[in-house]
Amino acid sequence: MQLSLLLYLGTEIHHLKKIYFKFEGEFLENRDESRKLLQDGALLFQQVPMVRSCEMSIVQPRAILSHTAGKVQPLWEGPEGQNLYFSGNKELRSMSGKPRLTYFNGRGRMESIRWLLAAAGVEFQEIFFESREQYEKLIKDGVLMFQQVPLVEIDGMKMVQTRAILSYIAGKYNLYGKDLKERALIDMYVEGITDLMQMILMFPFSPPEAKEKTLDSIKERATNRYFPVFEKVLKQHGQDFLVGNKFSWADVQLIEAILAVEENIPGVLSEFPLLQAFKIRMSNMPTIKKFLQPGSPRKPPADARYIETVSRILKQ
Repeated sequence: MQLSLLLYLGTEIHHLKKIYFKFEGEFLENRDESRKLLQDGALLFQQVPMVRSCEMSIVQPRAILSHTAGKVQPLWEGPEGQNLYFSGNKELRSMSGKPRLTYFNGRGRMESIRWLLAAAGVEFQEIFFESREQYEKLIKDGVLMFQQVPLVEIDGMKMVQTRAILSYIAGKYNLYGKDLKERALIDMYVEGITDLMQMILMFPFSPPEAKEKTLDSIKERATNRYFPVFEKVLKQHGQDFLVGNKFSWADVQLIEAILAVEENIPGVLSEFPLLQAFKIRMSNMPTIKKFLQPGSPRKPPADARYIETVSRILKQ
């Protein structure tokens, strides 16, 4: 497979050399080259690196590396080369027991995990940190790889790292596309949304004097970089869902982001009619509709108590 890489010098995409693909590199040397790519609509989310192959163009480093790794060795091969990762994972879904989530009693990095499990119709248990000692005990016992939360106990594993947890859940519950190409699209969309969600995640922790400026930045990124991408995707294929006309992790991530932005910036979708319709469709899907009801595991926006608890336990 011949790859064409568009990147800045020194980018981590050079790791592709280690997996034996032949590729050609194209380097951006001035602003005009970058501006032309933006004008042509070639750069999803207005970002590099970008990798072009005979099949598709991919941005977002994690999406690129994941797609390339899948090309080298299909994930979770079953009998006669069957790829369990894209067959609904009946073997994984048959494992019993509710997942157990350990985090703070608030949104943070666990909220996207709650959303994805709820969208898949999976009930889960939660343990909330109330003291520094609880957190330190998990570290001392070797439960927290890299000494970080969220922690999700599922299928006999103690998983950390939000992206790894979400990928596993999406694969297990058939929310990760039917093949590598659909998975690459889902990865790209999720990574773009994650960039926006990171800004929203940190907003409650910003100092009072910076909040207005931070909100302006969130609105600018949402309306000029991220939401236009998904409006265009929905317009181009004319389908109800983002990828393969089937409900996926990308849809869940996007509806979560839309609602989170709207909480702080009402009317942010005024220029995006297809996203408005998408929000209504997703909000009326049975599992999501249930998650949006009062009394569900969905957490409210961060308040002063949540911020104090997180800061005290993590000593931020």
